[in-house]
Amino acid sequence: MRIPTPDQLGAILAAADDRFRAYVAVCALAGLRRGEASALQVGDVDFLKRRICVARQVQRPDGRTVEIRLPKHGSERDVYVPDQLLQMLPELIASGVRGPWLFSGAADNAPHESTIVERWRKACRDAGVSGTTLHDLRHYFASGLIASLCDVVTAQRP
Repeated sequence: MRIPTPDQLGAILAAADDRFRAYVAVCALAGLRRGEASALQVGDVDFLKRRICVARQVQRPDGRTVEIRLPKHGSERDVYVPDQLLQMLPELIASGVRGPWLFSGAADNAPHESTIVERWRKACRDAGVSGTTLHDLRHYFASGLIASLCDVVTAQRP
C-alpha cells in the first residue's frame, strides 16, 4: 500500500481525462471501492443532502458477465461528499451518461475493471506517480478523516 499525498492526487486528477477524473475523485473523496464507484447511478447522488448512496457494486465473476451485488460485507451506506466532488459530478452528468450508470462502459454497461485499471495506470504515468493503486485512494480518504479528528473506529467502517 502506498497512499498518495495530496499533491500526488492533485497531479493524478489533473492528468486524468474529464470522465475518469470524476471516477478518481469519487474513490479518493468519498472512499468508494472500485466496484462501488463503477456501480454508481445518477440517482445515487443526492446533491441537496450532499451525499452519495452506496447501494451496490459491480462484479464480473468470469471477466465478462456483469453482476450487480450488494457492497462488500453488507456495507451499504451514505457518504457525505465535499464541495469539490459535488462540483465535478454535475459536469459529468451534463456531458452525457449512458444507461443508468454514472460511469458507463461498453454497451451501456458499468465500466469494465480492466478499463478502469488501464485508465488509472495511464493517469498515474502521465502524472509521474508510481507505486500506488486505485484501492489506495480508500486509504487516502480514511487518512483524511483521521487527520480531521474523526475517530479511527468510525474511519475504518466500510
